[in-house]
Amino acid sequence: MTPARARFVVLSSALLLAGCFGDSAEALIEKAKEAVNKRDSRAATIYLKNALEKDSQNAEARFMLGRALVDIGDFRGALIELRKASELGFDPQEVVPLLAYSLLVTGDAKRVVADYAEFKPSTAAATAALKATLASAHLFLGNSEAALAAADQALAAGPNYPQAYLVKVKVFAASRRYDEALDLLNRVLLINQKLPEAYLLRGDILKAQKGDLKQVANAYEDALKANARYVPAHVSLVGMALSRKDTKEAQTRLAALLAVAPKHPDAIFIAAVVAYESGDMKTAQEKTQQLLKFAPSNPRALQLMGAIDLKRGSLVQAETSLTKAAAALADDDHVHLLLARAQIRAGNFDKALKGLRPMTERPNPSSDAVSMMAEALLLSGQVEAAQQYFARAAKLDPKDSRSRTVLALAATMGGQAEQSVAQLQSLAARDEGTFPDLALINLLMSQKKYPEALDAIAKLQAKRPDSAVAPSLRGNVEMARGNKAQAYAAYEASSKLDPSYYPALAAVAKLDVAEGRLSVAKERLEAFVARVPDNVQAQMFLISVRERSGADAKAVMEDLRKLVSSFPGEVAPRILLTQMQLRQRDVSGALGTAQEAFAALGDSLEIGDNLGQIQIASGDLNLAMSTYAKLAKNQPNSALPHMRMAEIHTNQRNTTAAIQSLRRAIAVSPELAPALQMLVVMELNAGQVKEALAVARSAQQKFKGSPFGHALEGDLWASQKNWDSAASAYRRGLDLLPAPELAIRLHRALAHLPDQARANEFQRQWLAQQAADAAFRMYLATEAVKRSDFALASSHYEAIIKASPSNLEALNNLAWTLAKAGKPGALEILAQAIKLAPKEASLYDTRADIYATMKDWSNAVESQKAALALRPNWHEARLRLAKLYLQQGDKPHARQELETLLRLGEKHPLYREVQKLQVAS
Repeated sequence: MTPARARFVVLSSALLLAGCFGDSAEALIEKAKEAVNKRDSRAATIYLKNALEKDSQNAEARFMLGRALVDIGDFRGALIELRKASELGFDPQEVVPLLAYSLLVTGDAKRVVADYAEFKPSTAAATAALKATLASAHLFLGNSEAALAAADQALAAGPNYPQAYLVKVKVFAASRRYDEALDLLNRVLLINQKLPEAYLLRGDILKAQKGDLKQVANAYEDALKANARYVPAHVSLVGMALSRKDTKEAQTRLAALLAVAPKHPDAIFIAAVVAYESGDMKTAQEKTQQLLKFAPSNPRALQLMGAIDLKRGSLVQAETSLTKAAAALADDDHVHLLLARAQIRAGNFDKALKGLRPMTERPNPSSDAVSMMAEALLLSGQVEAAQQYFARAAKLDPKDSRSRTVLALAATMGGQAEQSVAQLQSLAARDEGTFPDLALINLLMSQKKYPEALDAIAKLQAKRPDSAVAPSLRGNVEMARGNKAQAYAAYEASSKLDPSYYPALAAVAKLDVAEGRLSVAKERLEAFVARVPDNVQAQMFLISVRERSGADAKAVMEDLRKLVSSFPGEVAPRILLTQMQLRQRDVSGALGTAQEAFAALGDSLEIGDNLGQIQIASGDLNLAMSTYAKLAKNQPNSALPHMRMAEIHTNQRNTTAAIQSLRRAIAVSPELAPALQMLVVMELNAGQVKEALAVARSAQQKFKGSPFGHALEGDLWASQKNWDSAASAYRRGLDLLPAPELAIRLHRALAHLPDQARANEFQRQWLAQQAADAAFRMYLATEAVKRSDFALASSHYEAIIKASPSNLEALNNLAWTLAKAGKPGALEILAQAIKLAPKEASLYDTRADIYATMKDWSNAVESQKAALALRPNWHEARLRLAKLYLQQGDKPHARQELETLLRLGEKHPLYREVQKLQVAS
């Protein structure tokens, strides 16, 4: 538009307004009617708004304004005016069809059906219009049968009413009856060749048939030839440009749309999409917020807002919007995957896994869902489980590059580990994506090939130098290696790359806390919360650190209550509040908080379980049983309530009821390992060995290829002291998976046999094959300590340390056994351990015991005090300190420590021993 032309338009509008001032409301309405007859809806709106300035109660003016606003695409304004016209008593036969249509366009299809399905228009035209709108609403809600019925009713009222035919076309297209849909479209165009929606549908069907995109675009252009203001055709052309990643054309097409319908919801939405795809998050957010103001429940708008917030790093807001969108779009995998992505970014791995699991358990899951599940498991540190999902991923789409990745992983399952690694390395080098890299890193971590994993992570970082994922994974590897300093540096590097990436921030802060740097952790978390104030996990972590730092308990509790108030829909802060109250021995307060949470979020399994557990802790088992019964009714697909009821029945020594609850849990979740395990125990407690064995054998069928069922059978025979049968079952399990825990159980069973040769031979073979198995050696050392064979125990600890010099447990235990055996070097080894972990309280506790063995009471006391300084609530260590004071002859200090312990109350397990010492001192 030239400047002269622009001035002309402004001047014309001013003259039009000037001519309105002297007219009555009735005269202005007549002028509006003339404008409508000339198809000038914009002029009509000006006349009608001025008429309403003079007579705001004029129902006809309200109705006409609403209709004119529909014509120009301002459906939000139309809804306001049509509702006012209805309130003023204007003929509902005219208002309702337009009002229903406006509701439909603004995305409130449920309201259309709920409010107007039973409305009976008195004219054929009104009936046809309303029934066609209802047909579209039913179709939007996924009810094809109701949509066809409403369309037929519309056609019965108006045999040539094209909108009804178009609904039938949509139903045919949705069921992939494309030829029938196109034939019906041709009939519609014979009735009305100027019907833009018919051309739009033709384009949509051609696109669904994967036809020539030029023909698709031509169909959309034909729609605009029929009506240059037809918004859906403009939107489709913008969408085609975006799908080609032609942002420039998309913006040109968008400009044409906004010129004719700047306030249309679809125009606002696609403008937001264009801004999003162009990287203009500010405009995208503003447009989406504008749309959500008058359509707050629009799932597509919520989805887009979630995607925008995800890009901007507002992870809690992203999760909130996407959760609402996912609830409305239950069958749309894309929005659920986007929600999982937001949760993974925020470090909410449990939530992400919970949402992804149903998608991966379908008969034909998408490779995207399975691979994201694998990624979430990997990033949460569940390497073995991640490996299983990586092995499933991409099998579903042979043409996808991921299938080559899974073939490489399949080689691992077949015992060709080296070949698998080589293939994955080759794929990762060629593929621009990160899926092969993540699969390779996970495989190497599962094989404990940490140097190779670090090399793969370096290559991943070269691909994605701005991503925080690679350095965060490096931190996980270094932690697995026991290199806390390197892990700390890696997590810090990850946080610098993306300050909003919570997993890395949380990991480094946890290390700060573990090393006693509470003030550093607190400052780190405060800075993160200031930057990302809507990250609930970070706020909770910060509150926990403040509590551990000795902050005022009331102030900490108040901070947590504010967090609950700020995020009333979040489960975790409410549960943390109850846990904090329990730590402060406020059981009644925790119970009240849990009940409030259950009233607000009763559909949450976690909230219900939290209430039940607190009721159990307070001793009210019957009330807890009632809570879990309600939870089982509200959550019919969850086995947890039945498991909890089984536990309560067990506490009440009602074995029969416990067995019934466990069988209900298994009926809900047939492969629930804890339920199967507990059922075997309950059947044995009831003396029903045959039934217990049947459960174990059924588990072997359910978990083929897994040692779980065989381990259950082994445990069963071990409980009956049938050691031969137990050993046979454990060995079958061990043949399936060489797991250290199974090896320990097998050795224990063999050790109970009269002939020790079998146990000794198995021990020799296992250590030869699994030289790096620290768990098995720890078991052997513990058994040696039980026999007071400290020399043999020491030899096992020394072997562990040789393979893993920084193994603190082995260093600690070796020092203790050397001292017990009266051999030198105990304090020197413990000094080595303390150098590795100077904030580990148990090391000072052991040192105190060693000094006590040497009768060096002074150093023993100082070491025990050091342990307590690091863990002030370690009551057993405080009791040992009191005993050391008594050995030293320092009764005043001993009494002081004992008085502190007596304040724990009569129910504390240490109370009687403390009381006796108090009397003796």
